[in-house]
Amino acid sequence: MAEDWAAVVSDVADALASAGFAATLHSKQSGPDTPWSSTALAFTDYPVNVLDTGIRQTYGPDGLLLRRYRTLMMGADTVAPKISDRVTVRGTLHEVQAVYPIAPGGADLFFRVEINA
Repeated sequence: MAEDWAAVVSDVADALASAGFAATLHSKQSGPDTPWSSTALAFTDYPVNVLDTGIRQTYGPDGLLLRRYRTLMMGADTVAPKISDRVTVRGTLHEVQAVYPIAPGGADLFFRVEINA
């Protein structure tokens, strides 16, 4: 029997809503993105539910800290985040560093979003 992926996406969104907390995704709209452009970039705000899975650090072979980031699970029931977006988590604005869709069976269940910590 085939899996009803739409129902699974809905179940995952419900689980994130009950176990996680509310955040705001600021999705950047298309437009000029150059240092010399005088027009401000436009963002559209979307309420999202996230689950904070903690802060991770990446070290080089000599022990130098290369990267420090926080990982969020974000529901796929609203809008897909992009690297150019921003997320407000608990009142603090963070830039999205990486986005990994978790999509078994071809349906996005949630996104693993890495933000600056």
